[in-house]
Amino acid sequence: MAVFTKFIFAAVLCPMAHAAQFLSMSAHAKDELDQAVFSDLTSSAHVESVESVKRELSSMFTALPKNVHGNIEPATVRYALHRYFVTKHGWFVKGLDPEGGGWNFSSNEMVWNFDTQALVKEQATTYIQQIFHKKLNGRGLGLEDLASFAVMVADLIHGEAVDELEGVYKSLKFSLDEISHEDFDIAIRAFLSQTVVGFGAKVTSRKAFAVMESRAQEMYPEYADIVLWAQDMHLFTQFSRRSLDNPFTSHKIDFDRASAFVKLIVHHFGSVLNMECGIMKDDLTEMQIGNSGRVLISDFYANRDLHLHESFEYLKNLGAVEESKSYSTRLVIPNYISSKSRCLPFSGYYAVCCPDECQSWLGKFEKEFSAPLATTEMIVEVVSRGDSSSMLSPRNVSASLYARLTKIASSHGGKIPLHGRLFMQWMHHMFPLECPFPHITGTVKAVNQDEWLMMNDEVDDAMITDKDRRLHIDHGANSRIQVDDMPWSDVEEVVGIHEMKDGLTFKERIRYVMGLVLLVSFMVPSVSRGLSVLSSKKTISEKQQQWAV
Repeated sequence: MAVFTKFIFAAVLCPMAHAAQFLSMSAHAKDELDQAVFSDLTSSAHVESVESVKRELSSMFTALPKNVHGNIEPATVRYALHRYFVTKHGWFVKGLDPEGGGWNFSSNEMVWNFDTQALVKEQATTYIQQIFHKKLNGRGLGLEDLASFAVMVADLIHGEAVDELEGVYKSLKFSLDEISHEDFDIAIRAFLSQTVVGFGAKVTSRKAFAVMESRAQEMYPEYADIVLWAQDMHLFTQFSRRSLDNPFTSHKIDFDRASAFVKLIVHHFGSVLNMECGIMKDDLTEMQIGNSGRVLISDFYANRDLHLHESFEYLKNLGAVEESKSYSTRLVIPNYISSKSRCLPFSGYYAVCCPDECQSWLGKFEKEFSAPLATTEMIVEVVSRGDSSSMLSPRNVSASLYARLTKIASSHGGKIPLHGRLFMQWMHHMFPLECPFPHITGTVKAVNQDEWLMMNDEVDDAMITDKDRRLHIDHGANSRIQVDDMPWSDVEEVVGIHEMKDGLTFKERIRYVMGLVLLVSFMVPSVSRGLSVLSSKKTISEKQQQWAV
């Protein structure tokens, strides 16, 4: 692991000691650490990883709003990496998720406050970004830098998982050299059970493992499915490498293979949660009013087949309910599915959450347009021929939605910012089951269930009580709403302002100007010589005419 990731990882595991040590470092020492970070970025392993991530980020980066240097600003960096990790792994990485605060913040807000804050996991991404910001003199990040940032964050997450597994080995008194497949199965189950239980829970012995696994099963009914998934994946990896294993040597598992396997768990765990999310979405879709992507809150609480019924106050905190005097209170399906209530805090660095299906649409637009702005006609054409999980193509864009899209374009000089709130609101109206309603910055500050309980000392459970459930069921039992009665706000918020003009970066424009200057410098002497020759010929011709006379 690189010098930087080793330092950050040590600091977050022992924040009091290592953070204090870091705070006491001189400015010169901190500069040396920063230099060490970038020297490690040249390692062959890092470079290979960066090249792979660059290919994955390329379409999105090309379409993101850029500054005059052709790079992306801090807010856009955070937005891009959040989308990358959510789409690829289902990771909501702390420090990248806007958490209701919006994406567009100034570079000053990115500054790491060494004087008042310890170095903890929630701030690791902020610190990485500050180092890049400093190194690049505030000019923003290019594709290479963005990919390198992503690899560094992934290294931190991988390092934490491997360290957690090593801790499990030591608690169970397993050798770090080799263990049997049976012991490895116990180690992985111990890793998963303490991850599901959370709150810093650790398996400290064989006996404690049995207790931890029981707690995990109580807290997460699908725990048995997770274990089965991990066991199946282990069998698959064994089958895949059967031709590589020496049949005459031990078939035990060394720690390097164990580490590689736990990284696979970290990478693919989101797929397990996605199945649960899909089932929840299907159940709610059957209850929706027309094709509005909304369920009456009374119907939601009345359905006893649903696994969870969070309290109404908590659902409001998530931004998953709509209240109005003109219609009954309702649950917004995509906002609920993609909310923090559906997340599993898998690590100190990130949580695994249900996917935001609208991201796949945004990816389509980015690949099609390769630009941060698009016309109404361009967007309508892609939407009309594209499929979604709830609608098949071809489809028509209604006159009212076409008019709204045109209005958004008009407010931006004729083209629509793909990474703006108004366009995402339009997408919510177009695909109410896939795209969450984008709340205005500051109106929602969503927290997970554990955080909700810590914020409210008088609350023992984030679930609704039987008494409150009955009140909501009775209140809305005979109420209905109009299918097209969906809120719309003209408040715009954009990830960033696109300042790069004519497809040329600042450097490219400088080169272009310098090229013109150089061309002119070559042309002027030639033109001068040409004019001189013409002038001489003219003089000779005039003299010849005089002699002829």
